[in-house]
Amino acid sequence: SDRDITRMGRWVAEFCGEFFGTYLLCLFGTGSVASAVITGSMQGLWQVAVVWGFGVALSIYSTASLSSAHLNPAVSLSLVATRRMSPKKLAHYVAAQMLGGIAAGFTVLLLWHPWIGDFENDNNIERGSPESIKSAMIFGEYYPNPAMFYPKKMNSFYAMGIEGFGTGILVFVILAITDERNTALPTSGKFMAPFFIGFTVTCLISLFAPLTQAGWNPARDFGPRFAALVGGWGAEAMKGAWIYIVGPLIGGPVFAYLYDFTIGKCLEIVAEPNDNDESQSEEHHRHRGHGSSRYDALDEHETELRRVLSTHSPDLCTKVYGDVCCVPPEGDGATCCAGGAPCGTAVPAGTPAPSTSFN
Repeated sequence: SDRDITRMGRWVAEFCGEFFGTYLLCLFGTGSVASAVITGSMQGLWQVAVVWGFGVALSIYSTASLSSAHLNPAVSLSLVATRRMSPKKLAHYVAAQMLGGIAAGFTVLLLWHPWIGDFENDNNIERGSPESIKSAMIFGEYYPNPAMFYPKKMNSFYAMGIEGFGTGILVFVILAITDERNTALPTSGKFMAPFFIGFTVTCLISLFAPLTQAGWNPARDFGPRFAALVGGWGAEAMKGAWIYIVGPLIGGPVFAYLYDFTIGKCLEIVAEPNDNDESQSEEHHRHRGHGSSRYDALDEHETELRRVLSTHSPDLCTKVYGDVCCVPPEGDGATCCAGGAPCGTAVPAGTPAPSTSFN
């Protein structure tokens, strides 16, 4: 049917958006790590972090119109957990993200393969040995960062906690930046959201990459790591991989709930209209029953007719005049037009009904 075709088309669009968005994200990010590790062309952690941040922003801009650009299974799971996305979409979103990460990993391996071999030869590294994590770190993450702390060790659960915490902060900021109730970034400025999300990644990498290489994304870690597994690093390629999957998948939803029950709840409070605020919009006054200019134009006879109809036959009044007639408020059986008030005017509950009748 046409509905099935439309649904399939939407599925394909979302899959493409997540696949290519994650591919670009991992290509930019993993490529920057390869450049830094193999050539030393990037001076310091900050330069790698900045490339990652811009890569995230560009990937979101490129694909957000197709799938909202989650580009991260932890983000998708967080949105499902907080009922921002249908659970039915989770499987194909995560599949696309994982495949995009794998494709990017193989792209980097193909393009950098000769120079990775030279790096290993120059540093007497045998691929597949424990020391080969110094080159495998181009693809997957290790804890602590092999370029800074090798051969020191770190507790696995400690590393998982860091990954969960960093991913949680990322999800928390994403929800805050994209929340329509957040007036700090007005709707007209939402186009900058991808950059702010990318800047968040940059900050988190700068803070925690020395400890765990700052994955924050199971697709970003597993995809390129799988390419390293096929590329000859063997078991070393998958060493500690579970840390970078479990940590983000726990931390993301936890911080999404934290956002909803803290900042989210507070935004609900400040978004509620204040009855004493004289700056309330005319639209709000109309919904509160304080009248509108559309009713002021009614002539005397029309007003009387609507008043009587809305009092004695609200259903008929609605059929004749549409949404012009009011719905009687709850309490004491009073009608919106009781007391002779024009239709569309609020009247306190308990006001006597008009004497006009059809008898």
